[in-house]
Amino acid sequence: MDGAFAKNLLGFIQAIDAREGEWQYHQILKTPAEDFVLTCFECWKNQISVEVSLDAAWEDPEWTVQLRFTVEKERWHDFAIRFGQFATRDDHTQA
Repeated sequence: MDGAFAKNLLGFIQAIDAREGEWQYHQILKTPAEDFVLTCFECWKNQISVEVSLDAAWEDPEWTVQLRFTVEKERWHDFAIRFGQFATRDDHTQA
């Protein structure tokens, strides 16, 4: 995983984790080429709505894959902690 992207992804995950209560707000993280897009739409009834898109370029993508799912707020918090441990390790990047 690219170190700069890991840092941005960690910040995104932590920002979602820090939001309290119910909310409706589109928070989006994407690579410069938009070949990976992560969107959180809302937290309602303790469920965070998430969409992951691969090859999501707006202009004439050859293919696109999207997955929508929900994550319990408590599980997101656990994930944020674990990903933080992973993203800050020195041995997680590939040459």
